[in-house]
Amino acid sequence: MPSVRWARELADLVALEASLTWTRLLLWLNVLVLVPLALSAYPASPELLDPAARLRSLGAVRVAAVISSQAFHVLVAVTCSISWARALERGVLRNVLTLPVSRRSAFAAKFLTSVSIPTAAYVGAHALAQLYTLPSVGPADVAVMALVVLLRAAFLGSLSTLAALLVKDSVSSLFLSVALAELVDHVGEEFDLKWLGRDYYDLALSSIYSADAAGAATAVLPMLAASLAALAASLAYFSRMDLD
Repeated sequence: MPSVRWARELADLVALEASLTWTRLLLWLNVLVLVPLALSAYPASPELLDPAARLRSLGAVRVAAVISSQAFHVLVAVTCSISWARALERGVLRNVLTLPVSRRSAFAAKFLTSVSIPTAAYVGAHALAQLYTLPSVGPADVAVMALVVLLRAAFLGSLSTLAALLVKDSVSSLFLSVALAELVDHVGEEFDLKWLGRDYYDLALSSIYSADAAGAATAVLPMLAASLAALAASLAYFSRMDLD
């Protein structure tokens, strides 16, 4: 089946991408920055269980997500930019495309690997802190946060990917990607677009935790649409660009 073949091709490319591009330095950068940052946003000791514990704990999760989001946004931008720009400069992508693989598969593998690693480090650090200090927070709550964070990371990763493809220079794309991440937050706060600024986490998590479908849609749907638009633009440009 074509879908099965494409899934195998994608899995092989993800494994190749991890072995070629993701050096220990880049991996540890994510861990060393995000883990202490996430842990510092939570109480130093476990909270006591009482009738109001769950409401208080979910509030702490939202606050921690907002507090640590700026550094996460910058790190996603930096990671994606370094990964893409370095692969373009060193000819890694050009060599990969000499294999019997499509550009769509190569793009998907590169994007998934670039976005998933900082997201996994960030969510993992929050999960450890939540499960230790907030006993009323369970795996389902962590899963909700993971999906909310992944959607935001996909949006920022798409912007950074497009910047790296356009600039094709590690240093320039790095500064441009970080500037775009900061600009997105600033525009969201300046024009009271909660789904675009750092308040996205508070709005999305509070709405989902309280089963407010309208509120969740207000946060999630615009972010999903923006992510798909940025990703489509990046893929369209990559499909036509000259890698020589």
